[in-house]
Amino acid sequence: KGSSTVGGTDKTLLYKMIITNPGSTARVVSLRFNLPKNYNFVRMIQGEAPSAGSVTNGPGDMVWTSHNAPAGESFISFIVETP
Repeated sequence: KGSSTVGGTDKTLLYKMIITNPGSTARVVSLRFNLPKNYNFVRMIQGEAPSAGSVTNGPGDMVWTSHNAPAGESFISFIVETP
């Protein structure tokens, strides 16, 4: 289960993905974020970088194939540049 929020200024957006693990132990999960056409991944703010092969210039998917989601909530946040 997860959700995301968006913020930013001018030509950049800050995306924050909230990953919820209701279990009592950590789980390895795959995450996917669809990067819109002409949007470009800039950098991570929190969390590990997207997996090798991820799209960094939209359109396409940014993926994290082995995100370690601890019990409760964890966060990934990153900046993208808008067209």
